[in-house]
Amino acid sequence: MPKFNVYIEREDKKLEVTLASSRPTIKELLERLKLNSVAVLAIVNNEVCTEEETISPKDNIKIVSVVSGG
Repeated sequence: MPKFNVYIEREDKKLEVTLASSRPTIKELLERLKLNSVAVLAIVNNEVCTEEETISPKDNIKIVSVVSGG
């Protein structure tokens, strides 16, 4: 099972996450981390990614919170 290094900006925390799929998606990663995809953005290799995009263990993955206000 592949392992992914993930940085969660809001918590200033680096995690190593294991996912069962050999070609997991951002959605699977967020579900494993119990994060709401509406409340965060996934940035992979310095590019904002959609939930459907696949990731690999060598990717640089950063999760940032979406902030809105009025």
